[in-house]
Amino acid sequence: TREEAIEGAVRFNPEVMLARFNESSAEDNIRVVQSELYPRVDLTGEVLQAWDRNVRDGRDESYSVTANLTVPLYQAGAVTSRVREAKQVASQRRIEVEEATRQATNQAANAWENLIAARAQIESLRASINAFEIALEGVQQEALVGTRTVLDVLDAEQELLEARVGLVRSQRDVAVAAFNLAAAVGGLTAEGLQLPVDYYDPNQNYENVRNRWIDFDQYVPVGRD
Repeated sequence: TREEAIEGAVRFNPEVMLARFNESSAEDNIRVVQSELYPRVDLTGEVLQAWDRNVRDGRDESYSVTANLTVPLYQAGAVTSRVREAKQVASQRRIEVEEATRQATNQAANAWENLIAARAQIESLRASINAFEIALEGVQQEALVGTRTVLDVLDAEQELLEARVGLVRSQRDVAVAAFNLAAAVGGLTAEGLQLPVDYYDPNQNYENVRNRWIDFDQYVPVGRD
């Protein structure tokens, strides 16, 4: 339905999702900059072991724990200025989310209307083709008894041909409108279109590399061992 198309666009449209991620990143950046105004504590632990070869059982162990507290006292307003800047950027990102949502809903609504109109056009042309076929048959029968000319038959065949061409064009319009609607609701993907290919799973890719500190492996296409 039209309402489902609009809801899908609000939730899954790629541009809307991108805008939301940008907004979330901007909100996190505010907290990152604000953290520079807070005190900082660094805790360091150290364990040392030493052996004296000249002394039997001459092992020496030492342990130490050091805590450093850093308190920012004066920063000449540089950090607070960047906090205000980060808040302004976050506000701009929220506006971009609203704008992307508005554009996505309009795109979905227009695509849905075009799809419904194209389907209605197909039904209308099918009815017209049926009528033109009956009319052509009638003209051909009348031509056999001499009440219609060859030109009349050709005109009826031309009308039938134009109706059939219009049907093919309307079928093409339905396909284009369906793809536009799929794009508006975020369904124009390999998985959404059920293409016979290996689907890229970002979560699986993340799990494969999350615990690697240094990776010297060469690139391996997703889906292959």
